[in-house]
Amino acid sequence: MLVLSSLKKLLVLFQYPRFSPTLQGGDNVGTLKVRMSPDLVGCQIYYPIKKKFGRNSGDGEQQKDYVHEPYFREKAVKGMSNYTRTTEGLLDFLSAQKSPYPYGTDIDGSESSYPIILFSHGIAGCMEMYSQLCSNIASHGYIVFALEHEDGSGCYAGTVDGKSIYYKQPDDTPYSREKVLQFRGPMLTQRTQEVERMMKYILDETASSKKEDDNSNNNNNEENNVILLKNILAAAKIEDGFSLVGHSFGAATMALVAQRKSFPINSVSMLDPWCFSLTDSNLNEGITNIPLLTILSDAWTRSKELPQVIKLLENSSCNNNCWWIPGTVHQSFADSANWFPSFLAHRMYMRGPSEPRHVTMSTVASMCVSHIQQKKWTADPTKEDLVQQYDIAHTKAESATPVLKE
Repeated sequence: MLVLSSLKKLLVLFQYPRFSPTLQGGDNVGTLKVRMSPDLVGCQIYYPIKKKFGRNSGDGEQQKDYVHEPYFREKAVKGMSNYTRTTEGLLDFLSAQKSPYPYGTDIDGSESSYPIILFSHGIAGCMEMYSQLCSNIASHGYIVFALEHEDGSGCYAGTVDGKSIYYKQPDDTPYSREKVLQFRGPMLTQRTQEVERMMKYILDETASSKKEDDNSNNNNNEENNVILLKNILAAAKIEDGFSLVGHSFGAATMALVAQRKSFPINSVSMLDPWCFSLTDSNLNEGITNIPLLTILSDAWTRSKELPQVIKLLENSSCNNNCWWIPGTVHQSFADSANWFPSFLAHRMYMRGPSEPRHVTMSTVASMCVSHIQQKKWTADPTKEDLVQQYDIAHTKAESATPVLKE
């Protein structure tokens, strides 16, 4: 216990988690946690803001007008502790650390509008779990809604009536595809409905929202957040449709949303999609007539469940836009990759054996933005071997060995 207590104190002292000091795009980013309507799930919104963020302004003066909320809510920390079976209190540093992104700051109105991205988290995720990825994407001039699903697949979610939903463990029967489909199928159905309700609400509200005066000097935080939400929705650009991004179970969720085509969709980006949770019917249908980007971690290319990923991509119309990142693991896309010092992150498989901090997330954000903008992504010449194209046409599913294009 003494060792664990000392570790927790050291993590707080040395300011873990370690967030990237810079964002990949040109905009600075603010956040807002909100439930926009009683029939919607909660979400964290990432959006471009007016001023520079950080401890100091450009001229070295202290920024006093920003509010920095705790990175993780206490109940989300409890949920993560339950999921990981971690000693109570060890993960408290997640709520002790402040988020580097200002909370409740007015959206930058210099642009007439910002395209909309919806993000779906993976197993044991929550609205904060992908803060670095979502903020990097938002810094390119996007409004990102990171949903918090209430299906029991996340580490924590709060309901509209104040109840807590923690991760639902599957039973102790042997792991199998049939078990996954039976247990996760209803969750996928609920997740799909949650995404579609969010899309409908945004479409309805952006059609009628008008920008209101910034009321940041008002001491009524709830009133300020209502005004801010209206201004965010007023700045949303919906003419080109929604862009969908998801990781793992969240990628499978967005694949189903794309297949249903209930709302206009601009693009889909799947990060390590957990296609093992999709039915054969879903896999055979693929994703058609919607630009599709797939990014796989190194570990995912060697997974025994890769055949289902290959099957979905083979039946999709844009299956040649698939990439993999050597030396990465499944958690490389999530904030947990930066929760601990590197030697611990590598040993706990939160980052690849020699994977540097922050590089994967900034690269993935750049790839997603290029895809959404329908531009060809080009690698940084200094990191040209970081990402490789994955050729599914010559990949033998039974060997699960990545094949590179020349």
